[in-house]
Amino acid sequence: MKPLLAWTTQQALAAYFLLIMLPLSALARYADTFRYSQVSTRFQIIGVVLFVGLGVLGSLKRFRRARLDTNYLLLWSGFCLWCLLSVTWSADPQKTLIYTILFAVIMTASALYWTRSPDVIRREMTQACLVILVLLAVLAVLLPIRARTFGWITPNLLAHFALVVMVFASTLTSRIRLAFFALALIVIGFTQSRTILISLFIFWCSLWLVVPFLRRVRNVTVPALLGLFVLLAGVMSFEPLVEIAQDVSSRALGVSDEGRLSGSGFTGRSDHWSNGLRLLQERELTGYGFRTRTEKSLIEGNVFSNAHSGAINLALDVGLLGLALYALIFVYTLVAYARRVALGRDGLDAAMFSFLLCYAPIFVSEPNYLSFAHPTSFLLILAFGGIFFHRQNTGPASLARASGVRGQAHLLRGAGRPAVPGASARSGPGRDRQTRP
Repeated sequence: MKPLLAWTTQQALAAYFLLIMLPLSALARYADTFRYSQVSTRFQIIGVVLFVGLGVLGSLKRFRRARLDTNYLLLWSGFCLWCLLSVTWSADPQKTLIYTILFAVIMTASALYWTRSPDVIRREMTQACLVILVLLAVLAVLLPIRARTFGWITPNLLAHFALVVMVFASTLTSRIRLAFFALALIVIGFTQSRTILISLFIFWCSLWLVVPFLRRVRNVTVPALLGLFVLLAGVMSFEPLVEIAQDVSSRALGVSDEGRLSGSGFTGRSDHWSNGLRLLQERELTGYGFRTRTEKSLIEGNVFSNAHSGAINLALDVGLLGLALYALIFVYTLVAYARRVALGRDGLDAAMFSFLLCYAPIFVSEPNYLSFAHPTSFLLILAFGGIFFHRQNTGPASLARASGVRGQAHLLRGAGRPAVPGASARSGPGRDRQTRP
């Protein structure tokens, strides 16, 4: 029973992605989208419950020996408390309360998940890659192939699943990761998702350039300040960056907004952003309540409340104060992973660090920010959970340093040779009489 229970608890990621992808098989026609929205919610709830249950059960033993990062815990406790306080002014208090409690539970399970051994985590990520790719192949067979997608699945959603495969596969050392990379890249090219293509470019630049640089310099203070400066400069020149990214990614994929159907890509997003910022002016500091976006009266009046930007949607929910706290948590997480990478931790830390960097364009131009049923948003929550507990240093650099320390200790013990000229190998305090000059 124990081996079976241990194997079952190691299926948390695979079970989650299996259940959130299964309802997609019903999207053969446009009329099916209404039925999908009802059915998918049930599967998503079951998937989240399985991840939480299996994640907690598989981490109970190692959790007792883990060391908690109290500063990080205080930051997230403050954010959850702010979301909970937003119930008092929320446009939908019941929804805000439910989602706040659910978010706290999922974040706890995500934190406990990282107390597992790195080998177990890599095995689970491999299984998740297999589940995602197999289900994508099944969807390609069951659903009619349309321009950039299968059936009536949103093309960008397929690309987000492929990006998750890329991130998980980058933690592996076996040759199977090359097959995962190739298949994921085919999916991204098929969907022509420019946001994901930009994120993928940032991800690989981080793995090939930033991570080796951090491991050489060992001090992440200067790189962190430079990165923060680049981030602020990017925010200040937000609109020009979007235009440049749109042009470069369109040329790389050989597509245009006209060729990808009217209203696709970056077309119309500026209208959504303007509308979201206009709605935010009424409640700049507090927002409308966690996971509400706007007042019900505005939604019923056909005012589109989805700003199609995670940053603006987050501000609509928790206000600029909540957005500032979230930004502080994001920077703290990024710097914490950078320190682990600089210390020579394993590939899991490098993958999560690179994913946080590449999530910037997704956070700007995609509507999800802390969604429990969206692939990359769920991966973001999983990455956040990796900082709650200090993990043992298992990287190559740390192993080399550890072996060096052991070697020095071995030499100090004598290793069968005289440590002092004129002394015997068996000499010790009070045993030998050294000749004094």
